[in-house]
Amino acid sequence: MNDPAEPAERKDPYWDQRQRNLGIDTHGETLTIAEIKFVERFLRRGECISWIPRDTYACGELQATYDFYWLSSDGKPWELKSPRKPDYDAIKRRIRDDMGKSKTRFIIDLGLFPCTAILRRMLVAYKKKRQITSLAILSEDGSALDVL
Repeated sequence: MNDPAEPAERKDPYWDQRQRNLGIDTHGETLTIAEIKFVERFLRRGECISWIPRDTYACGELQATYDFYWLSSDGKPWELKSPRKPDYDAIKRRIRDDMGKSKTRFIIDLGLFPCTAILRRMLVAYKKKRQITSLAILSEDGSALDVL
């Protein structure tokens, strides 16, 4: 996300238009600003994705799903994490929360920030320790993609 002033949710025609301009089917879901920015950066790299519709409600609760299929990579579902800054502890917490929902494939969108060598080493170690299936980092406004 990178801009703490940005709301987590949005109600602005500007962002509605940017979502429509993505050219992907979001199945009626309103994406967050962070999700829109991620998709823009990812598609600009030439990557191809398919957004996953949220599951229906079961027992009155929305069921957890991954965010998208990464069609230009492995075709498997991936979970997007967009921390406000490249902070290892914040990233680790976000991943840990979703691992409890049986998610094991994550892409971390650092937005404009670079992924430092130290952060990369820490995430590689965390991936091994937590037995994360796949972990990727998109950084530098989408110009860098590192699959760990």
